Amino acid sequence: MEKVKRLEVAGSKSIAPLFNDLLVDSAGMGFEFISFWGMEGDEAAVRHSGCSCFAASWPDEFARRYVEHAYHEIDPLVYLAPASDGAINWDSIKGMNCDLFGEAAAFGLRDGVTIPLHVGKRVYLISFSTSQGIAVCRDKQSALESMAFRFLQDYMRAERQAGIGDREETDAKILPMAIAGYTQEAIADFLGIEERYVSASLRNTLGNASRRTICGEADRSSRMISIPLYRVPTTSQQQ
Repeated sequence: MEKVKRLEVAGSKSIAPLFNDLLVDSAGMGFEFISFWGMEGDEAAVRHSGCSCFAASWPDEFARRYVEHAYHEIDPLVYLAPASDGAINWDSIKGMNCDLFGEAAAFGLRDGVTIPLHVGKRVYLISFSTSQGIAVCRDKQSALESMAFRFLQDYMRAERQAGIGDREETDAKILPMAIAGYTQEAIADFLGIEERYVSASLRNTLGNASRRTICGEADRSSRMISIPLYRVPTTSQQQ
């Protein structure tokens, strides 16, 4: 099956309003671009399972290029964040990939800071960036860290509440897609869920042997990510 390469607005009812609220607050501080990521907690796992971008407010063209050229495979933030306990100022790592950060700057993402948030073996990243050349001073960084932490708390709470009602409906869709020949990666991408959830659902339904037979392993060497795009709501949209 051909790999899915697309940009979309996430269908999750739980993330859209929360992400837009965060976007408005960060824009008020001069950081008009944000992105929200999730990954496993070590470099080996990241390389194996890929990196999920749940939402981003990047310019359309840069988001397209990031996906189509698999920039997550060369983005220093993807590999530094799992081992970092504190905020990562972009100025301190631009030298690790000058071309990538130079291209990002050309699209308006000139300076920024990425906040890693560790939850068990999972690492969430929230990046704030600006086109205005604003220095990320200690006070601004502290405020952004607080915003990121509150956002993740609200996101995880909303996801848990939404998951209770949606789980059975989602599980009912997974098995028919697996039988039809879709890979676990394709099922996860289509349904907007994590690949490990697909694997667990099939394991619970079929057992390990049948799961491997029905749903083959995806070719991870060319794994792409899907970036839901968001924009700062206009005044009329906020009312």
